[in-house]
Amino acid sequence: MSSFSASVTFVMRTLKEQCLYLHRFQSLAEARRIIGEFITRYNTEWLIERLGHQTPVAARIAAMAA
Repeated sequence: MSSFSASVTFVMRTLKEQCLYLHRFQSLAEARRIIGEFITRYNTEWLIERLGHQTPVAARIAAMAA
């Protein structure tokens, strides 16, 4: 499995476990809002070990600056 594929698998599993399985969405609009909030939180607050304990946003900024 490629590194990219493993990353996508991890993110999808995390989305399911931390968001989708915890909510019974009442509408498509509510689902979009809650999933969007989760994605924002994941990208800006979660420290990911494989990224050197950085958030995905911080890791991307560091990679672009290198």
